[in-house]
Parts: sequence; structure tokens; C-alpha cells
Amino acid sequence: MLPRLNSSRPFDDSVKEEIRSAINIADVVGRHVALKPAGQNLKGLCPFHKEKTPSFTVSPAKGIFYCFGCHKGGDVFNFLMELEGLTFPEALSLLADEAGIKLRPHTRESGYVPSAEEESAPSSLSKDDLFKINELALDFFYRQTRNFPKAIEYFLSRKLLKEIIREFRLGYAPPGWSSFLDHARKNGVADSLVAQAGLAIVKQETGRMYDRFRDRIIFPIFDSAKRPVGFAGRSLTADEMPKYLNSPETPLYQKNKILYGFHVTQQFVREKKSVIIVEGYMDFLALYQAGIKNVIATSGTAFTDTHARTLRRFTDTIFLVFDGDSAGIEAARRAIFVLAPYNFNIRVLTIPDDEDPDDFVKARGPQAFTELLEKSSKDYMEFILDRIAKEFNVTTPSGKIAVIEALAPLVKGFSESVVREKFLKLIVEKLSLSPDIVYNKIASGEYKHGISSSNVDIGPASSYFGSIEGNFVRLLLANPSLIPEARQFILPETFSDKFSSELYSTILRSYDENANLDTLLGHADDPETKRLISYAALNKSFQEDVNEEIVHIMRRLQEKFIRFKMKANQELMQKEPGKRPSLLAKNKELSLQLKALAGQ
Repeated sequence: MLPRLNSSRPFDDSVKEEIRSAINIADVVGRHVALKPAGQNLKGLCPFHKEKTPSFTVSPAKGIFYCFGCHKGGDVFNFLMELEGLTFPEALSLLADEAGIKLRPHTRESGYVPSAEEESAPSSLSKDDLFKINELALDFFYRQTRNFPKAIEYFLSRKLLKEIIREFRLGYAPPGWSSFLDHARKNGVADSLVAQAGLAIVKQETGRMYDRFRDRIIFPIFDSAKRPVGFAGRSLTADEMPKYLNSPETPLYQKNKILYGFHVTQQFVREKKSVIIVEGYMDFLALYQAGIKNVIATSGTAFTDTHARTLRRFTDTIFLVFDGDSAGIEAARRAIFVLAPYNFNIRVLTIPDDEDPDDFVKARGPQAFTELLEKSSKDYMEFILDRIAKEFNVTTPSGKIAVIEALAPLVKGFSESVVREKFLKLIVEKLSLSPDIVYNKIASGEYKHGISSSNVDIGPASSYFGSIEGNFVRLLLANPSLIPEARQFILPETFSDKFSSELYSTILRSYDENANLDTLLGHADDPETKRLISYAALNKSFQEDVNEEIVHIMRRLQEKFIRFKMKANQELMQKEPGKRPSLLAKNKELSLQLKALAGQ
């Protein structure tokens, strides 16, 4: 199904164009993707899907991006919306701030019809409002550390430096039931809004509210833009449960997307070309304070595919450093099943004597930790195979079957046949079985004669541009200089489908503005349409000598249009016999036009 062009425009085009012109898309994308020059463009590994060969292209001159692997594309607004999960207004506001452009209030025209997304939006806090409440809480918790000796004593006991406390804005939630609620009220924030932000809890029996975090050390959680999205509170006593209490999920805080500390360490991960993943906030802070800064921690959740895709943009080497107890080992095992399909080079370190990274680095120093990481970490294939083999009796047939079944999801998840074959070989050796038995058990014969290849998804852009209409459009998108000639022979009404007709009209309108297509993306609100435009503009195979081809394509379009009209006339003859003579005359004229085109 072809995308539709959206004609309702709740934002002033001039403002969008002003922001788009002021922002260098390469700077924005470059914060998340390592870009390298490729002619007039830049290339890097796509941030939206896993790949080993760069297919993600950015054109600073045209202000667009396109991935020839997963087919995502568009302008700088689309990039942030896709990557950060932002709405268009949020992306617009973020980039306006960066460009130093003040957004003007937009007055909707009479007859404006809100989009389905706007209609379905819940009447609750906007993300901007949530950020403001979180900022209020961030400042409140941070300032409390000066007023309560127990908070200072905790930081001293964990040997945290003032610089680290300040950089990560560590705080303390007072023991009262409404300390933050009272503070929020003084600042004009209603209790219900504090609850929506996840900072207060509603008591079901009475409907009364109380602070979520009480008498706890507070670890603020930030997004990639260094904005507070949530909080984690650690108890100060052993009998206070749970030990860690996290903010609930909100529109800002989604645990499957957040990596603790990554807002400050992503540059170090990229520089070191590796990342150390630890479980706890204190493990993270201890390593970071010790100068080991290519580190992150999961934020109150197990590792997810979204985490893996985020890290894939920065590195291909991961060190899993979890506690040596059973819980830590199980966490490492779960992380491997998530990370392995993304072709990471994964190594696993379990610290001896059930120590955690925090204890180890403080007792022995950063150099000892680095040496342990390099010398004692194990390849994840060996680690996971050893762990699962210990769970079953591999001297028995049933035990061997259990190991194979436990590992089957991991094997099937590999996208690279070389990696898959390596792991299968290790399983064969570990279980002392023939390769055929293991292969057949895991994949029902899929590996008997090699790895079967799946069909390549050419994507909606390639599919559309394979049609006559799409071929014509892509020639104009890649070669705007052809537009003056094309419009003399092809009208928007020539197209047999509405989408192509509207897109062609938009191309002509954009070209009329300044004799190029620089503003075209601003006229196309639909994300799929922007992908088509970006794909055509950045596909080098579309940028050939096209003078003869455009003539050929225009002729085919005209022929298709004439045949369409002749068929419509024939159908009308059957419905209205009285019009038959005049319709026959029209078809005769159309037939002569077809012959003339064929003779050109």
C-alpha cells in the first residue's frame, strides 16, 4: 500500500524550513553514528537495524538521510523522531532550541482537521511538563544531601568523590511522607501531576497521595539528551525492601530503552570501541570514578533488543561484568541471548570470590580490574555452553537433548552463518555428538546442506520505483533539471494512481519555489513519502545520464494514460449505450494518438 500525502499542516512551513536550514544534519546524526566521508555524502552503520557493512547514508548538502538496508529515511526531524521516539512537535522544539530559533505560536486555519494521532492523544501531561517536574525533583533531591548527615555518611562509606556526586546529581529523599509533594505544591505543581510523573503514589483505599521515594539515596536517570527521565532510590538499611526502587514507566522513562550513565559515557564507548556492562548503579559509578569510563549499567531491568540496537551504533565489543553469584550469572546468560544475534564480540567476566566490580576496583585499583578483564574474561560461547551444560547431566542422552534445546533459540538467532557454524561446532565437541544429530535437532535439517538464505526485502522504496510512475518520479527526484521539460508533456492527471499524482504535484510546487527541490521534504509530511524522496536522492544508481530515459518513460506514461481512458470509455459504453457513437469516436482519436506515440 502506497503512503498518502498529508495535507494538514499544524506547523508553519517557514519555521520548519528555517530550522532545517540552520541545523547541519551531519552534526545531529554524528552524535549517534560514527560517520565517514563517502564522496559528497557520509556513511556509517545504521542506528535502526543491525549491520556489519555501512548502508546508512547522510547528505549534508541535501539535509537528508537514508538507509539502503532497512529503508528508513527523511530529514533531521525524522531522524530524531525515529531514534528518540519523539513526536514531531518535540523534535521541532528540540532542534529549535539548538538552532537558537524561537518558535512562534501557530494559529490554525479555519477548517483545520486534527490528525488521528492528535485526536487519540490522552489528556495528560506533555513530555515537556514531565521534564519540568523531573527537573524540579532532581534539584530537590540533590539539595537534600547537604541537610541530612546520613546521606553524606553513605556517600563517604562508598568512597564517592564530590565531583562524581555533582556530575551525576546524586541526591537524597527525606523520610517524610510528603516532603517532595510539599515542595511541588509550593512551586505550583498539583499532586495529581506529581503522581503522573511517577514521583507520588496514590493510596487506593483513601485516594490520598504520598511520596514514592522516602529515606533513600537517589540516582537520577538521564536520557541521551542529558534530561532527567526517572529516578532510582536505594534503601539505607538492610531491612528496608526493596533494596532499589525505580520510577514507574512513564512517557519519558521506558526501562527497555534506558542505559544508566550512557548520557555521559557514549563518547568513551565509541573511542574505546568497547563497552563494559555492569548491573548496579554503584558498580557503574565506581568504575567511572576510577577512570574506566566506557561503562554503562542496566536501569532496573534485564537487557533488551532496544539496548542492543543502541549499543550497536557505538561498538561491536561488549564485556559483561556481572556479580559471580547465581543471580549475576543468570543475568549474564539472559544478556547473551539478547546480544548475540547482533553479532557483538561478547566476553563475560565473573569476578572471583563473589566480589562485585565496586568492591574489586576500590580494593585493587583500575589497572588490576583492566588486567582481569583482559586476561580472565571468557568468550561468550564458551561461557554459555559451560553454564548450560552444568545444569544437565551431559553424560546421558536426555541431558544432551536438554542442552541442545536450551541453546536452540540462541543458535537460530545468529544472523551470520560463520558465527552459527562456530557455535554449532562447539556444541558438537562439548556433547560428543555427530554434527548431523545436533543440526537436525536444532533446525530440523536446516543446516544439513548449509544455511538457507532468505529472500532479500527490497523495501517499499525499491518496489515503488520499479513501477512506471515510480520510475518517472525517481528520475525527477535525482535530476531536478529534468522537471521543466517533463512538465510540458506530463500533467499530474496523467498518473493512474492518486499517490503518484499528488507526489508529482508536490514536486512541481517545490521546484517552482526556487528552481530546485530543497524544500520538497517540508511539503511531504508522511514518513513513508520522505523515505521515498530520501532514497531517490541518495541512490547513486539513479544518478545516471537520463535524457533518453526520461523521454522513454514519459512516452510509456502517456501510452498507459491513453489506454486507461480507452478502457474507461469502453466500460461507459456498456453502462450507457446511448453514448456509444461519441465514445467510439473518442477511442478512435485516442487510438491514433497511441500509434503516433509508437512511431516517435
